[in-house]
Amino acid sequence: MPRTSTLRGDVARDKILQHALQIFSQRGFEGFTTRELSAKAKVNIAAINYYFGHKQGLYDAAVDEVYRRLRERGNQVFTDEVAPRLFARVTQGTPHKLDREQIHSIVRRLYQVARQESVGIRLLVRQVLDLGHLSTHDEEHPLRPVTDIASGMISTALGFPAERSRTNMVAFGFLLSRYVVQDERSLALAFGVESVEDAEACVLDTLVTVLVGGSDL
Repeated sequence: MPRTSTLRGDVARDKILQHALQIFSQRGFEGFTTRELSAKAKVNIAAINYYFGHKQGLYDAAVDEVYRRLRERGNQVFTDEVAPRLFARVTQGTPHKLDREQIHSIVRRLYQVARQESVGIRLLVRQVLDLGHLSTHDEEHPLRPVTDIASGMISTALGFPAERSRTNMVAFGFLLSRYVVQDERSLALAFGVESVEDAEACVLDTLVTVLVGGSDL
């Protein structure tokens, strides 16, 4: 097949997937038909069947795409923000114990990244509502390795036992998801503050507190 045809196919597949992410996150699995999606994406309905097989296949692909993005962005945050701080003394063989200000900076970056992927995170949250149509993949949870690594980082950075670090990380992840699926004005109202900037400050303080688990940092 000529490369130009492959490129067109990639574009068509991505176009369908992006529209699917939006509509799955807003309405869930049962909230629309593939015919409706094809109209919104302005593609032939046969293209959905060609690239994804059926609606469940499209759902699986959308969920996989969300996890791919989150892993990619999470790895970038680790490379840019966490590793340089945590291993600042690695040449002396001593990992650097992070202070609260450094943790706050990392959490702010994670929150910003998560808000940029709010559509995908909303889709993952909706999986709870779509109990009959969860992703059909049977392999290990896609974010399990990331969670394990992050828990290890917390353990090293704060001196927590491994189990406590994992518990804090899971609670942090759930709370982060709750915040990013809300619009910023709603968060301001929920926290009883005037501006979205003040709301973000409240969010970050709460997330840091959950992550450090009451530590006296």
